[in-house]
Amino acid sequence: MNGFTKKTISFLMITFILTGFFAGYSAKAASNIPKINFVGIDHSPLIEGDKESFLFTSIGCDKVQYRAFLYTKAKNEWKEIMNWTNAVDSNIPYKFSYPTPFEAGKYKLSVWVKRAGEKGINSNKNGDYDSYYVAELNCVKETEAERVRADGDMVPEKDTYKVGEKIVVNGVDNLRGRKGPYKFRLHIFDVNEGKWIMDEDTYRDNPEWTPDKPGTYVLDLWGISSNTVHLSKLQADPFARFFDIWKLKTITVKDDDNTGEHTTPKGDDNTGKYITPKSDTALLLSPPDSYDTRHLISGKNYKILGQSGNYYKVKVGKAYGYIDKANTTLIDGEVNDKMTLAWQQLGSGSYTNDNYLSYVSKKTTELGLDAISPTWFYFQGNAANPSSIKVGESGNYKYMSEAHKNGYEIWPRLLETWGKNDRLDVIFNNADVRKKVIDDTIACAKKYDVDGINLDIEGIGNSRKDGYTSFVKELYSRLKAEGLGLSIDVGVPAPWNEYYNFSVIKDYADYIYLMAYDEHHAGSTEPGSVGSYTFVEKAIKDTLALNVPPSKIMLGVPFYLRDYTVIGASDLPYDSVVLSSSTAVYESASQSSNQRSNEAAGKTYPYKGEEGDFYKVDYDGFGSSGYVLKSASRHIPAGIGSASVIGSSALSMQEGIDTINDYKGTIKYDETAKQYYVKYIKDDKSHMVWLEDDGSIKWRMDFVNKYNLGGMGAWSLGRETPDTWEIIKTKLK
Repeated sequence: MNGFTKKTISFLMITFILTGFFAGYSAKAASNIPKINFVGIDHSPLIEGDKESFLFTSIGCDKVQYRAFLYTKAKNEWKEIMNWTNAVDSNIPYKFSYPTPFEAGKYKLSVWVKRAGEKGINSNKNGDYDSYYVAELNCVKETEAERVRADGDMVPEKDTYKVGEKIVVNGVDNLRGRKGPYKFRLHIFDVNEGKWIMDEDTYRDNPEWTPDKPGTYVLDLWGISSNTVHLSKLQADPFARFFDIWKLKTITVKDDDNTGEHTTPKGDDNTGKYITPKSDTALLLSPPDSYDTRHLISGKNYKILGQSGNYYKVKVGKAYGYIDKANTTLIDGEVNDKMTLAWQQLGSGSYTNDNYLSYVSKKTTELGLDAISPTWFYFQGNAANPSSIKVGESGNYKYMSEAHKNGYEIWPRLLETWGKNDRLDVIFNNADVRKKVIDDTIACAKKYDVDGINLDIEGIGNSRKDGYTSFVKELYSRLKAEGLGLSIDVGVPAPWNEYYNFSVIKDYADYIYLMAYDEHHAGSTEPGSVGSYTFVEKAIKDTLALNVPPSKIMLGVPFYLRDYTVIGASDLPYDSVVLSSSTAVYESASQSSNQRSNEAAGKTYPYKGEEGDFYKVDYDGFGSSGYVLKSASRHIPAGIGSASVIGSSALSMQEGIDTINDYKGTIKYDETAKQYYVKYIKDDKSHMVWLEDDGSIKWRMDFVNKYNLGGMGAWSLGRETPDTWEIIKTKLK
């Protein structure tokens, strides 16, 4: 048939969606309130002892959640069979498999839907929802009219095809009951367009179909036996709409190279060039009107991957899609467009007000910031109880919605807390636990529709090199199968962190964030820059020497600095012990002995010797001894040639500038670090600070360009000065 009559479509919908009614939805509802437009049963007839699966789609909202209840007429009882799902795409069929075999009888299926992460506009005693749909089910006894069991798989069993690849359906596996042979009719529902695109008239041995565009489709296969009870009706009218069984299957059709890349011959197209949108627009998944939540932003550059008719193919985050050529400006010449990312510290307590949206509510072009890594995902659980180990999360749907609308990619951080090596040992060495945490990671990624994962595992020791490498390989493989990216945080190459195994993991990461900072850190004994010019350049060169592709290296940039409390040689004419934190002074070298006093950090005593874990000091200047823990103090010899640290604190870039203004210290330039540093007095103690400012940001960005690195990643948002992003945008965009 070349077209469908209204009667034909109506019949298909009854067959496909069962019998039911909508509720909780009105024409006056807001335009983004979801409504279920499709409920499909996996197979029919439903026979006692069968397990059944259901497919749902909806319209009116991009991201939704579903919940389901089942009513058993024989028991006059409703029960919940599926709690609220994670956030899912409304136009992609969501499959729910009910694990309990059905008994013969009549049932009702109630499917609830609401906007993801939002409170529904309706409610009853069971909770809130936006709308719901009720479908009636009838489970029959197996003996009734030689019922046919059609609970096997549709053949072929593939879920993914290419545009232009012929799909030949060879029936359903393990058909049993009424004797065959069987013939079949194939009907195709285009999920993206929400309409039927194929409706066969007659039954055939092997119906077939060749898709001509990418998308998501539902195959609705009808089957009929040569011994059907409908034989006489079919003989009288071969086009009569009768069947003994039906079977549903969802498939995905991708472009001809199965990767989303365009492979049509080049020449008269603009593949490989760049465009910028004339106006902001949602990414078109399938022309003319199936959209992703991700947006292309005017003024931002996008590479053309191919073209189809009046559309250019592009990639936004993990998603491939299209943009109307009429809404683009073609860019002539080369484009210097480095990737820019920054981490944002967000936890479950971050959402009490809208401050957490302060970055994602701005257009990506306003800052020149392409991607954000919120600190959402983390390992948790006890190594002594491997079954407790899992991935925790503190994600937020509203954040994701704003980020996608304004053009950002989101790569949440997956963190193992420093020092939890016993838990990592279990993850690395127990295949079941390793699979579980990777499963959890993927589930979290899908829940929030993120673009990739940023893995942050540090300080684990070289003995775990093999375990770390294997974990990275497995995580990367699993993420890639889901269309997700993986970036890895690494320290600068050094003998103590060979566990990063640069020469191997470079092939199992999309980006490698080189944390070229913490040259001087909280535990440093001498003050200095967080990351000096020479330190950063050496880190880049050493990483390149390990054959890591420059396009994968993302230069880590500190938006913070350290304020060191110091004592210099002129301050200490004799060997001394300086308290680095508040601590007790004991009468003997034991914490169980009497305490002489409790003293604050910075207190200084003449040094008299050492006993075990204690320094022995001249307590009162008259020869009386006291003992302080080495862990809370420092031994500083007389006559040292440089300042020695007795305490430190982290400051933001702005706090560093405020400190200069508040304390009017002496400012000098460090030629080696290529940074200004400040000496000032606070509470009668000397302080030294190496500043991160516009100058240090500029030469870091110059390194990105000089070595043709992939881009930069900054720790962390909220610590930078107002001009920082303008410098980054000027240098890298």
